[in-house]
Amino acid sequence: QHLDCYPNGDRTMSSILKVDQIQTASGNSLSVPSAGMLTPYFVGYITTASYSVSTQTNYTLTNFATSNSDTSIAANNQTITINKAGVWKIDLTLTGVGTDGTSSRFQENYIYKNSTKLMDVRAHVINIDSNYEYYTCSGSVIVTCASGDTITARGLGARTWNTNLLYGSNISGTQLS
Repeated sequence: QHLDCYPNGDRTMSSILKVDQIQTASGNSLSVPSAGMLTPYFVGYITTASYSVSTQTNYTLTNFATSNSDTSIAANNQTITINKAGVWKIDLTLTGVGTDGTSSRFQENYIYKNSTKLMDVRAHVINIDSNYEYYTCSGSVIVTCASGDTITARGLGARTWNTNLLYGSNISGTQLS
């Protein structure tokens, strides 16, 4: 004989979970923002600018966004400070970057933690019409950060190069643990 545990045949269930605090196994509290996200992140878009040939330059960021206070940006809008120690995945994406010149050349882009270069992402730009040529490149690195470590995105060009905010070049990070 079959016992029906669902009167009226209704097998749907809904519930609301409300908690005051979530803790790790060691008792550390986790911060849960109103959106319910636990993953700390940041993103900063590279502003429109022109950069000089053979000069390594920090990219200036705008529209910086972060979850809670896990990261912050310095007053010069070039340096990101990690306020929450852990393992972070840092992504650098450059889109529609223009470079002048009539020869084939490399454009270099880096991610630094403090004064240490973590990643070198290069684009080989080939001359097509002796005018501005455009490139796109991206890369990711996973790095352990202490609270107070800084992250910067930098560029170095064999020729003068330009970034344009409208094309969406950015540096972003997500804390993995």
